[in-house]
Amino acid sequence: RGQFFSKEMDRNKNDLQNTKVALSSFDLEAFEENCPRISCASLLVRILTAEEDDLIMLRGDRLPEYGSREYDTRQTEPIECEKLMYSFKLKTRSFLSTSELLKKSFFSDDEVEAIEDDEREGGSMLMEWVKSRLQRPDLKNDVMLNYSHSFTYFDKLGFSVAVDGAKNLVKGLPAFAFISLNPPGAYYESIGRGAGTAQVTEDVAFTFRHNPKSKAVCPVWDDGFVRFPFVPYDPHLCVIIEVRYWNARSSRLTTIGWTALPVFYKGQKGEQYVCTGYYNLPLFMGSPPYSFLENMWTTHFPELARSALDQARLRIAKEAPSVLVRIVDNQREGEVAEPATEPKMKGKVKIPHFVPSKYSGAMHKESRGRKLYEKMKPRKIETYVEWRAEMAEQVSLTSGVAYAKEELAAEVEEEKSKIESEPPSPAKSVASTRAASRAASRAESRPASAASTRKEEEESGEEESEYSDEESEEEKEN
Repeated sequence: RGQFFSKEMDRNKNDLQNTKVALSSFDLEAFEENCPRISCASLLVRILTAEEDDLIMLRGDRLPEYGSREYDTRQTEPIECEKLMYSFKLKTRSFLSTSELLKKSFFSDDEVEAIEDDEREGGSMLMEWVKSRLQRPDLKNDVMLNYSHSFTYFDKLGFSVAVDGAKNLVKGLPAFAFISLNPPGAYYESIGRGAGTAQVTEDVAFTFRHNPKSKAVCPVWDDGFVRFPFVPYDPHLCVIIEVRYWNARSSRLTTIGWTALPVFYKGQKGEQYVCTGYYNLPLFMGSPPYSFLENMWTTHFPELARSALDQARLRIAKEAPSVLVRIVDNQREGEVAEPATEPKMKGKVKIPHFVPSKYSGAMHKESRGRKLYEKMKPRKIETYVEWRAEMAEQVSLTSGVAYAKEELAAEVEEEKSKIESEPPSPAKSVASTRAASRAASRAESRPASAASTRKEEEESGEEESEYSDEESEEEKEN
């Protein structure tokens, strides 16, 4: 027995030493930045010396009340969304004991009756159940709780959607994702009602921050979340995402495909929750037909999509193009922070059940195109950020959808200031001087003629845009 206690004490000393090492290198700012808080949840903790603890035990002092202001609450100052949530929760949330909450959440009416009979007889059926659930099985990874069930939908805060990227696009042209809600589907109503109907672009957004290191056939958008506050609950509400190519030569948007993501689902007892999580959604060919959008107002989208795929009313291209999307309840601000395009998120991204297996397998893969967005920038435009802003302006004018113009203009100015403040690179100066001298010598040695002038103009035109050839092919196809 003595040997056992000696080993146990050694182990406790090692644990204590490890804890001290961990605490000595603890970075609170990094912790708060990388570990999102659970909204409206906090823990009351007291740290006492052994002597203080013994004294409190001897005196039989009660725990200090929260309202006594003995606790340091500086780390739990409510953020903006929590200020709204607290007032909402105080009005709607019933304060139950732990045992009542467990009965309500996990047991049927018959089981609750059996547990209460056991409690009247002095039994411990509920406590044994709790112990079995909290016991960590050997050789098993810990499973996180589903926090979606912690927050019923609160329309004042609403939800947010991020379209982080696309996969397996066919052409190497700049692509943009347009985001809207259905119902009402007002952005597509003019298509369904006829040419005389004005297109409604309010509450529509599009992605325009292309990551320069992403591939043209698998673009990554760094726009982040689009917020949708004050949206009433509707069991059939969906986010509509349409991806379009931008053809700079013809100043035209061409649809690649569209998809939809249900926003809500119901709990066992009718509770309303947001479908918070990561998704890989297939792109259906063409633009969304308005008649189909109307059918979505009364039928759950996955059922409608499965039926339409079976009847070939919806089709997925053989390359299985798709979009990577995040959606989050705004009560859970700070969660689902990593983009769906991050490699470490692969295990969390869900593909809808209605997608046929021959496409779902291809949706896990990526096209092998090599052209990067940064290589698509026309040479006449100085910076990538400037080109991105120019495209966003043209797409906005063509589609009628607004974007964060002032914000993007500020980014362009910041980029220009950064370039101006940097000292010129000797290597670049030498290269540009050599290129200029070569061009001058070619001009002197070449006789001036109409044919050569036309050739020079064509060459200079080709240098203006590195994706002009692909645009010409797109133009021909259309």
